[in-house]
Amino acid sequence: MAEHAASISQSTRVTLGIVVSIIGGVLWLSTIYANVVSTKDEVQGMKLQIVAMQSDIRSGSERQTKLETQFLYIQQSLEEIKKGLEKIKN
Repeated sequence: MAEHAASISQSTRVTLGIVVSIIGGVLWLSTIYANVVSTKDEVQGMKLQIVAMQSDIRSGSERQTKLETQFLYIQQSLEEIKKGLEKIKN
């Protein structure tokens, strides 16, 4: 019995090389796509956090403005009381 060595022709090697390269490229692109989608989701989450923080800051700023207005009103009232007490004293 004669033994036959398995051999792959040159055209088959080129075809296999192209197929392997295409499969590797598809796997690489799918990995890149998954990373992009993941990063996009993270950025969207950060945007939502920023909007929430801006809302909190705006709300805090409004409360601060109201408190400052009340403080000024109290100061004016105290000045009027002082003037009234000065009039009574004199």
